[in-house]
Amino acid sequence: MRIGNGMADDSYSPFDRPPASRRTFRRRLAPKRKRASRRRTLGGRLARSFSWLLIGLGAFALLDAGVTMVWQEPLSALYATIQQNELSSALQALEDEPIVGAEAHNLSLLHHTKARMALLARHLEHTVTEGNAVGRIQIPRIGANYVLVYGTSTSSLEKGPGIYSGSVYPLRSFPGLRGTTAIAGHRTTFLAPFRHINELRPGDEIILTMPYGRFTYTVMTQRSVSPTDISAVVQPAGYPRLVLSACTPPFSAAERLLVYARLTQAVPLGPARLYTERLIGRWDEHSLVAAGIGLPQGGLRTRFISSGVQIPQAVAASPVHPVAAPPVPAHDDQTHHRHHKHHHHKHRHRHRHRHRHRHRHRRHHRSR
Repeated sequence: MRIGNGMADDSYSPFDRPPASRRTFRRRLAPKRKRASRRRTLGGRLARSFSWLLIGLGAFALLDAGVTMVWQEPLSALYATIQQNELSSALQALEDEPIVGAEAHNLSLLHHTKARMALLARHLEHTVTEGNAVGRIQIPRIGANYVLVYGTSTSSLEKGPGIYSGSVYPLRSFPGLRGTTAIAGHRTTFLAPFRHINELRPGDEIILTMPYGRFTYTVMTQRSVSPTDISAVVQPAGYPRLVLSACTPPFSAAERLLVYARLTQAVPLGPARLYTERLIGRWDEHSLVAAGIGLPQGGLRTRFISSGVQIPQAVAASPVHPVAAPPVPAHDDQTHHRHHKHHHHKHRHRHRHRHRHRHRHRRHHRSR
């Protein structure tokens, strides 16, 4: 390096410019360092973002667990709410669906509400498919009001409480038929319809509303059984019975909580109700039978309210003969007194007539 007078100086200064080869090496190394730095920066950002995501998920999981413990699982509740709204519309359509074909003909031949409800129950059971709406359950004690679905599969119970299907449990039956009606439901997820059934006490009511009738059951007792003890759920009891089934304790499937209820009232609805035109006003078939008036197979034009049943032409063309209701015997004290008084006067009159006849006979015998 030359300085001052142009003499060469062998000393090296750090400010001296490096040779061309070294400058070239640094130029080639700089981009690699920048790229490595960028990679470290991007990796750090991704790691921080992922850590925050994990923290958020953990906080949400804790919040979800707390809400589930206090109330119910919120995400599944939202899904079940949407499903219940759809099922409500489907149930309304089912109630408005007319009975046609052979079922309508068979229905027109039945003149007892119990027989009509049984026929409609069998018809509904044979035509409905898994997961579809069949009725509604109401439990006033715990504020439960849900649309019932047919079946107890996982997908069916995600929509709401489900009636045990006959294909899986042949011993169970629909409301309106003899036997046991069994219904299962969740206690912690999917709206938790049976979360508080452990609070039911003897005497509480459970109402099942089907398209053909409203059935009121009265709670008798409850107990816990093994999940494999199916006979405790569907075994016939000799009378119409309802059994509610749910897992117990909550958040566990170790046992099944069963609530037993007995049928105490059945009111026909829709096509199960029978009305007649010009026959003692608007009496229904049950009232006519109670009054002792039989309904013939033909000769009466029958009108089915809210059922859509087509009336057979032979029945529709037959004349209507007004029938008077038979007098209802009175059993009050005044009626009994009048009856006794009339009988006494009749007996006294008969006694006087005999006495006069005997007296005349004696006078005639004396005169001779």
